[in-house]
Amino acid sequence: MIKVDHVKFRDQLLKVLERNNLSHDISIEIVESLITTSLRGVDSHGINLFPHYYQELISGRINKNPNITFSNNLTSALVMDADNTFGHYAGSLAVEKCIDIAKFTGISIVVVKNSNHFGAAAYFTEKAAKKNMLSFAFCNTEALVNAFNSKEAFLGTNPFCFSAPMHEEESFCLDMATSTVPWNKIKNYRRENKNLENGWALNDQGLETLNPHLAHSLTSMGGYKGFGLATVIEILCSGLSGGPMSKDIAPLYNLDIIDDRKISHL
Repeated sequence: MIKVDHVKFRDQLLKVLERNNLSHDISIEIVESLITTSLRGVDSHGINLFPHYYQELISGRINKNPNITFSNNLTSALVMDADNTFGHYAGSLAVEKCIDIAKFTGISIVVVKNSNHFGAAAYFTEKAAKKNMLSFAFCNTEALVNAFNSKEAFLGTNPFCFSAPMHEEESFCLDMATSTVPWNKIKNYRRENKNLENGWALNDQGLETLNPHLAHSLTSMGGYKGFGLATVIEILCSGLSGGPMSKDIAPLYNLDIIDDRKISHL
């Protein structure tokens, strides 16, 4: 393992993004998300993802200059159109809006449409926990998880995240995929050429595999229970935003597809 000074590394990542005409406001949210996530020990959603986000940026898949808008007539509930910006920036704006509203009304919700992969959901709930608030964050993703007892992937890893402030210590935070493991963990095992653990992944025939290179889809956490929870999150994200369901979202790592991914958050 190579150890790097995270402060110096942060500055270097910022320079790379800003050299490619991405604003400081957007760049800082991407970098802070990746650095803080790796410092928490979750490299699957930390700095390992930076090369991919860089490729998305230079390929034109991401809108560098989004026109982000909020709409709805309800005091505590808003819909945000992220205009195909980076999910880290969209998520940060959404949770900041939630915090501002909840200070006055006690509770708030922002549904985000037309966004992208937002990294670790804990990055957003922890922002609210630092403001002494309880918070949830959900997101739908491309179809990577088989429908229960099926050969085909239908829903995404659709993460569930909750944070609560604690007295005189760090917040309580539960951040988990509704699949047994996230897809990025499979990619980590591929790089290391290590066998997967039992019950993680399925091949293209819907059969369990321990070979990371043959992994085609993921299993649901807890069987039908994880698939049911992922369905709830799908309804809260794509259902409320009017965005596409997981099965209709373009793959994250296929940069040949430059169509907007239109991921939804809540």
